[in-house]
This record gives sequence, structure tokens and C-alpha cells, in this order.
Amino acid sequence: MSQKKVDAYKAEKAKRKETIENQKKKDKIRSMSTKIALLAVAALIVVALVFTGINAYKSHKNSLPTYDVSNYSINDYAGLLSEDEDEHDHDHEDESEEETESESAAETEADTTAAP
Repeated sequence: MSQKKVDAYKAEKAKRKETIENQKKKDKIRSMSTKIALLAVAALIVVALVFTGINAYKSHKNSLPTYDVSNYSINDYAGLLSEDEDEHDHDHEDESEEETESESAAETEADTTAAP
């Protein structure tokens, strides 16, 4: 071996520990960044699946019928409620007709008493 080769070998051997340590650090950093990237992708997939599940649940829940009291036909069972409402409407109409008749009668009396 020539003297140049021997000197190069000695210099490489002296720096070997530092080179190996630097390579190990780079490998750890690369490994950690890969793990973080994979974890982020996995988290995104899980979040997407959760939102998909939530949306599917909401759409399924909205497609189900609601059983509120107002939706039952029991409120107007045998048409009794509509008859009562009709009677109340007629009663109100009768009352308003009576009021207008009494008001017109009062006006006529006022006119007759005021005229002489």
C-alpha cells in the first residue's frame, strides 16, 4: 500500500465513530419521521371513517319516522275534534253577529233619540 492509502485509511478509521453515530442519528430521525407520517395518515383515515359513520347514522335517523303526538291521528279520533272546532267557529260567528246586531240597534236608538 502506498503512503496515501495508509493515511486515508487512518483518517477514515479516526472518523469512523463519528460517521457511525451520525448515520445512526439520521436513521433514527428518518424512522421517527416515517412513524409520525404513518400515524398521521392512520389518524386521518380514522377521522374520515368516524365522520362517515356519523353522517350515515344521522341520515338513517332522519329517514326514520318521528312519533310525535302531533303526528298521531288519535287527536282527531272519530272526527270529534273537527266537530268541536266547527261548533266553536259557529259559536264565535253567532256571537259576532249578535254583537253587530246589538251595536246597530244601539246606533239606531242613538240616532232616533238624537234626531228630535
